[in-house]
Amino acid sequence: MQAQILTGMRPPEMAGKKQRELYVGNLTIGLVTSKLLQELFDGALHMLVPDPDRYPPTVIAQVDPLGKYAFVEMRTEDLATVALELDKLELCGRRLIVGRPKGYVEPLPPPPGTPSAMETLRQVLQYVTGAVPTAHEELLKVLLLENMVPQELLCDEGNRKKVAELVEEECARKGKVDSVVVPQPKDGGSSKVYVAFEEHEQAKSALKAFDKRTFNDREISAQLVLQTEMEKACVGNWTGLGKVVEALGAEVETWIKVRGLPYSANKKDLVEFFEDSSITEDNVRIVMGLDGRPSGEAFCFLKGPESKLRTALSRNRNMLGSRFVEVFSTTAADVEQQEAMGKQLA
Repeated sequence: MQAQILTGMRPPEMAGKKQRELYVGNLTIGLVTSKLLQELFDGALHMLVPDPDRYPPTVIAQVDPLGKYAFVEMRTEDLATVALELDKLELCGRRLIVGRPKGYVEPLPPPPGTPSAMETLRQVLQYVTGAVPTAHEELLKVLLLENMVPQELLCDEGNRKKVAELVEEECARKGKVDSVVVPQPKDGGSSKVYVAFEEHEQAKSALKAFDKRTFNDREISAQLVLQTEMEKACVGNWTGLGKVVEALGAEVETWIKVRGLPYSANKKDLVEFFEDSSITEDNVRIVMGLDGRPSGEAFCFLKGPESKLRTALSRNRNMLGSRFVEVFSTTAADVEQQEAMGKQLA
């Protein structure tokens, strides 16, 4: 029952509207509609609910008559809290301001020993307790170790490399390790080490071995997370080992496919969308349909360090113009196939 409440199955009326509502400001007047905002929030949070078609994360979005701001009502208080992460997200050329509305009351802290709603939500989605939806369990192949070493120790690159080597050696006893990533810690955050295994069962075995284990008088907190969380760490300043580490310094030449583009999107829009990935207009090919009109797809050729490719791929499910777009790696054969089908690449 608790999992259902957290993941969107609770009827909206069970919680006060103000507790589930968000203020969204700095809208682009004339472009941002109620429908667009609802699609934005639903698209960003759909993975957090078990049945997004029947019970989408958003109940309703309402833009004020002048188009300057809006209120978005989420299905649960917890989804509203997660949606605060969309603050500063760029939509139609402007960065949104997402916050609590007037009248919001901070909830009372839970009794000692009681997990918070947000902690429980994370447990349900990312396998802290071992109870995740079966459909997603096989995706969890990355072990996250927190609090293993003091945060300040990982500010030094040499220390991060030593920790990565130590963890890789230990985890190799549980299965084949694809990579180890030790990000440079952020102020106020705990030390983190990501270990990517080849198989879910190997990661699960390592989880049992590391969680609550004491290392140098520190209790390690371990959980399984999605690959995307580790990839975000890869984009920043980090030290790691294995395939990911070896590849990041290597030069790559590859194609990226973008799907779901607004039909009005042009090469300049795509270059700006991938601004940190060294993609130029000369390397962008917009796919035209058989009728000569844009199909909503494009190919981008990327040449450079693997880290640039990962930066580009991290843009998956981000907004370009008025739409979420899909970004994924592809091959030259895919590009050639489009031409063989009679489609033009402009």
